[in-house]
Parts: sequence; C-alpha cells; structure tokens
Amino acid sequence: MRFRTGLGTLVFGFVLSSLVAQAPSPSVRSFAGGWVLNPQKSTLSQSSSRPDRVELSVTQASNKIGCEWRFTSRSDGATLTLNFTTDGNESRIPSTGKETALRTLAVPAQSEPALDDIKVTSKWVGQELSVQTHWMNRNKIGIELDDRWRLSADRNTLTLDRTSVAPDASGRTEETHGILVFERVKN
Repeated sequence: MRFRTGLGTLVFGFVLSSLVAQAPSPSVRSFAGGWVLNPQKSTLSQSSSRPDRVELSVTQASNKIGCEWRFTSRSDGATLTLNFTTDGNESRIPSTGKETALRTLAVPAQSEPALDDIKVTSKWVGQELSVQTHWMNRNKIGIELDDRWRLSADRNTLTLDRTSVAPDASGRTEETHGILVFERVKN
C-alpha cells in the first residue's frame, strides 16, 4: 500500500510538472521592444500608400500596451502613439491630427484623415492578440482595422494579420487584407 501511494505521488508530480512545462510563459505574450517592417515579407493592399520605413516601438506592462508607430518617406514622416489594454475594454485615444499615419498600412489612400477619437479594443485569443481599431473620417465614415498580433517562436518576428474596412475613392466600403511582418531591432 505504501508503494502505491509513493507511486501515485510520483505519477501526479510527473503529470503536474509536464503541464507546467507546457503552459505558455508570460514572455510569449510580450511584444515589448523595437520592430521594423520588412516590406519584402509583408503583403499590403494595392490601394495602400507605402512609406519608405515603418518602425514600431512597443512597451508592455501587465495588460497595458503602448505603441509608437513611426512612418518615414522621402518627403515627410509621422508618428502615432496608441495606448490600450488587453482586457477587452475599449480604450479611447484622443485625435491628434496624425491619424493619416495609421491608415498608411492597408487603408485606401483615398480615405480622409481621421477627426474623431480612435477607439481600440484588444484581447488575447490563445497566444495571439486581437486588436480592433476604429475611427471616423472627416465625412463621419467609419474606418476599421482588425489585427491579429503573433510572435514567432524565437521572438524575433512580429506578424500582424490585418483586415481593414474603409471607404474607397468612390465612397463605397472596401475590405482589404494584408500581412505586416516586423523584425526585432537588434541593439
């Protein structure tokens, strides 16, 4: 009887340790760091304007994420900062007039710049972060981005699977899809 109890404890310990080993580590859910878009590995809609360089800086603490997007081209540049939570609650980011930077990645170039506050809602779906971004253009036509953020196993590639819904040049709603592949900036 004593042997069975010891064996049971050993089996329970083994099963428990294997479950703990398979549980995702908190770092798997951390996108923190500096990232640069790799345009050769990314697919963007044909109607998107394309900056020469896109950098993304992510800070993350608990369920709070801060993103600073930097878009540069030969003629100009723009920076957009978004702060949101990953708990499924809506975060409102006041309009700064720089929202045109956000639309440069998979929103038709004909869309007017945003004037309304940006609304972001995000939550974890397994190891992916689902991020919905919504704002209104100057004609009060909604622009929506639906992103799925995922990190590669080696944590050096951040992929955003993006679907956007925005008006096209004629004012009709257009849905586009793109994959944005970012590579970690090495220090």
